[in-house]
Amino acid sequence: WLLLGSEHRHEEFIKSSYYEAFQEENPGATVGITVFSEALKKFRKLVSDPKPESCVDEKVSGLENAMDALYRVLISPDVKQILQHYEPNEGETSLDDLLGVLQRRSSHQMVELVCCRKEEQPDLHIDKSTECPQMIPFRCTHGKNTKVALRVGNKRYKRECVANTACECCGIGKRLGNILEMLEEVDDLVANKEIEVSVWCEARRQGKTKKGKNNTQRELQTKIMTVVELIDHFEELLEICIPHIQEIRWIKLLQDIDFTKMPPDTIIIFTDFAAVMALRAREAKNSSVDAHAICCNQVVLWNKRVVKVSGKRKGEDGEEVDIEEEITISNCDYIHFFAETFEPGKKNDHSMHNTGLDDTIETYRAKLRELGIELKRVIIWTDNAPHQYRCRQTFIQVASVELRHPGIEVVHCLAIVDNFKGIHDAIGKEPSRLVKDLEKIGIRSPNALAVFVNCILHLETTETEWDRCEAAGSIKLKKKGKYGMNSRVM
Repeated sequence: WLLLGSEHRHEEFIKSSYYEAFQEENPGATVGITVFSEALKKFRKLVSDPKPESCVDEKVSGLENAMDALYRVLISPDVKQILQHYEPNEGETSLDDLLGVLQRRSSHQMVELVCCRKEEQPDLHIDKSTECPQMIPFRCTHGKNTKVALRVGNKRYKRECVANTACECCGIGKRLGNILEMLEEVDDLVANKEIEVSVWCEARRQGKTKKGKNNTQRELQTKIMTVVELIDHFEELLEICIPHIQEIRWIKLLQDIDFTKMPPDTIIIFTDFAAVMALRAREAKNSSVDAHAICCNQVVLWNKRVVKVSGKRKGEDGEEVDIEEEITISNCDYIHFFAETFEPGKKNDHSMHNTGLDDTIETYRAKLRELGIELKRVIIWTDNAPHQYRCRQTFIQVASVELRHPGIEVVHCLAIVDNFKGIHDAIGKEPSRLVKDLEKIGIRSPNALAVFVNCILHLETTETEWDRCEAAGSIKLKKKGKYGMNSRVM
């Protein structure tokens, strides 16, 4: 999951023991990048060493767990018998298509299954070297549809539409309605069958809040539901995820547009806080408490430019030919800010973010001046955390930027709630992993200052492979993408 692009993944696959075993079973056979890329699309996600996931999108996760439970219902022998004669009407989803999406637990594919086909969006097609972006029509995901619905016992009554500006050609009822109704109405034994479902709920934790209430946190827990309750639960989550996933796609396109249109006098910053670092000592007393450190990560894109590269590539006849082309790249710097904290759940949040942002603006204003460019605009992308970014302290800092940095405009973009994933998440793991590895060989990091010093000594870098490729004009520079690292500083 840390590999950049399908070409890099394909290169690592060719070197793997799996490919070696494949060739032993199929002498003379090969797997090209086209076949490999198509095969990847059939999987939800690929990781070499799965780890517990943090900052999970609760809406997407909840839907995918409901899909997993519904899939187990649909493949059970008694339900298979009920649905064996099911024939979809015009516009309805086939049972095989539904089972395929449920099996893959893909919330994005489920949303696409119940909505109209994607349409090209010419107004979002800024980079003409790429295909025109496609999205589900907004009338299908954000059209207003006020309904009155009744359910008595296990029986579903048709919902009367009071006000409707939504698409009339798609939706859960039109695409999946008959399949779900058959499960509810054909057999009471099936409708009342109990299923284990993983749901997000409030879990009790030790301690009290300032108001005297019990501490809780959101986490997955197992709940027993009947098939009828599961269907209602699934429909409710799918209704929530239809606009949610559309907005995720829209935000991703806006980020791509920011990069495509980025002029020389603009920098783009993606920033987020990493998980609080537990500075666990290699040798400790019984019941000892760990020290902690905060890590704020920034990924800065700047100095976008066009460079000429050359190299060799195999032609259609299999022979190598010399090629020369122009590619667009930018510098991508990783920045880590560290600070002390005495409790694992406490962060400096907006104060640390605002201090780091001011420092980054001054740093890159100076760097661009060395290139004869005056920094005029800073675009910053963050998540929607209310105590870190979506708060008055941060907004005041953005509104008053002219007082501290005359001539500079800051545009603060907030991502979709619960969903701001990207390279800024991945880079936060490196300092934490380094501290743990150093601890194993006796190099201590007892506090945030020591973490800062050790990361400077062992992690900071100002020259990478991409700088060497650009100096040599190598075709390998194409693999850099947007986020190939040029430097990492503390």
